[in-house]
Amino acid sequence: DLGLTVATVVSVLVLAGVVAVRTGVLDGVFGGDEVAPHEFASVLYEPAEPVPDFTLTGHDGEPFSLSDLEGDVVAIYFGYTNCPDICPLTLNNFARVKALLPRELQDEFQVVMLTADPARDTAEVLANYVPFFDSAFIGVTGTEAEVAVVLEDWRMYVEYGEPDENGAYLVGHPAFTLLLDRNGNKVLKISHLQTVEQITADVLAVLEAS
Repeated sequence: DLGLTVATVVSVLVLAGVVAVRTGVLDGVFGGDEVAPHEFASVLYEPAEPVPDFTLTGHDGEPFSLSDLEGDVVAIYFGYTNCPDICPLTLNNFARVKALLPRELQDEFQVVMLTADPARDTAEVLANYVPFFDSAFIGVTGTEAEVAVVLEDWRMYVEYGEPDENGAYLVGHPAFTLLLDRNGNKVLKISHLQTVEQITADVLAVLEAS
């Protein structure tokens, strides 16, 4: 059962990682009486760049616009539910990141996975996948034409593999996550190879600065 498998793995990984890393992350950002300038592990966009808004369909079946999250810091990732590796790793990492943030800031940090595979990732499919990592995470889909427009507007390159005898195929998609500040501007490009500690420190710095 996919839901049980993902839920179990995420629960174990989140619980195992949070206690081990929380103190180190917060000490790294707030070490001593003075706050040292933060050095980002992620790629920093200077200046921050505005991104196009879009309106598609959330995993709850209701219309979803990126601008609905204005005022929060948003991590947006372009992936798909049949991804065998990078997508579950990325969503699990961001579940751990959120858990490591101070409680008063957790509700101000949003994670959105916009599918790069709308032909298979319906709202129902996303609803059975994305919330298992964190109940507040948002899955977004649309028609193939609608999603193609967003991918082009955001300059995201996606490549679809040839289906096998069972109709299954892989999707080549960006392996990074974009972080938007509270004004909806692109500020960071986060690699899937960064550690949870690095990502948490970077997200926290943006939350505190904006």
